[in-house]
Amino acid sequence: MYPATAKLTYWFPSVFILGLDLSILLLIFGIYSPLLLYGLYFSLIALDASYRNKNNPIVSFLSIITSLTQFLGYGLGFLESTFFSKK
Repeated sequence: MYPATAKLTYWFPSVFILGLDLSILLLIFGIYSPLLLYGLYFSLIALDASYRNKNNPIVSFLSIITSLTQFLGYGLGFLESTFFSKK
């Protein structure tokens, strides 16, 4: 809507979500490494949340869900506004 305010960093959540989708599709062909990188990323989020919240496993699990939800919302919202908005 406001192209003058667009920044490169706005693309990061969209690339994250598209990469996650692609890595899930690559499982059909037996390629596991991209999905393992996402697993590592989410594991690091859980470990950090666990450390910061005195080893609370509920907070660790919810931090993964929250991160994925936030990336999904921002990423898909940005893609929709970039490619499907009426100008």
